[in-house]
Amino acid sequence: MASINSLFSQALSKPRRLLHNGPLARQMLASICCIFLFVMLVSQVVVARLFTLNAMTHVDEQANLIMATMNGVRNYTSDQVDPIIDPINQQGETFKPQAVPNYAAQSVFSYVSASPEYAAYAYAEPTLNPTNPSDLAKPDEKKIIEQFIADPSLTKLTGSLKRGGTTFHYSAKPIRVTSQSCLQCHHTPEKAPRSVIASYGDDNGFNWKLNEVVGMQIVSVPTETINNRLKATVLAAAFALMIGLLLVALLTNALLDKLLISPLRSISQKASHASLNPSDVEFQETHRRDEVGALAASLERMRQSLVIAMRMLKN
Repeated sequence: MASINSLFSQALSKPRRLLHNGPLARQMLASICCIFLFVMLVSQVVVARLFTLNAMTHVDEQANLIMATMNGVRNYTSDQVDPIIDPINQQGETFKPQAVPNYAAQSVFSYVSASPEYAAYAYAEPTLNPTNPSDLAKPDEKKIIEQFIADPSLTKLTGSLKRGGTTFHYSAKPIRVTSQSCLQCHHTPEKAPRSVIASYGDDNGFNWKLNEVVGMQIVSVPTETINNRLKATVLAAAFALMIGLLLVALLTNALLDKLLISPLRSISQKASHASLNPSDVEFQETHRRDEVGALAASLERMRQSLVIAMRMLKN
């Protein structure tokens, strides 16, 4: 332990010598620069952490907005569109998916994602037992749905998914069977519209139960997109912080020069001259009510004593 302390002291000895040697103005400037660099380093860590949390919060808020909007589309489809198209599906041979809330929500989002603001977002409604095989939940999505089934109190889950070498941040909410109208197509093959059986067969999408979790809404964003936005924001904040700290450092250095360094330089020059010709020098800084004034007053008393002593020697 002693050897480690010795090495640490030796490592710091050279910077200390550089910092404590030379004119006071240079020492003050070096000290301000060290403080500036330290504050910048700590600020970068804190700012990066805060912006990371803010970025994730913003993504989750956008995901909530998307899912709330899609729920509105689902409800509108179920209440307004389905009563119009259902008679056609009941009698026809070709199923019209426009009456399905799932289909309507994902179709509407395809238009939403055309906007640059939401281009990076993906929305899906994977289901454990869907009528359309394209809506079947993937293995990682199935695990999330099973968490909603295992804990009915869960209303939202967030986390990360990795697919094809790309990591996604997701936000998910459960889809429950809350209406008897959903069971018209998903109760049993015998009760399903003829067009559903003709289009999708009678193997999938049946035996759903009321209040059962059958799938989920999930919004995902590539973490690379979040990180790129985060880097741009952090760099902008760091640049603004650097400019602010630089201005503070320059103003502090100028203020110290005016209040401390210049007066001390003047007192030092006068003290040097007073050691040879004390009667030709006067310390005018004695009017100050601070440490510089106290130093000037002490040197002024010393100068006066030196003048008296030299007169006595001449006499």
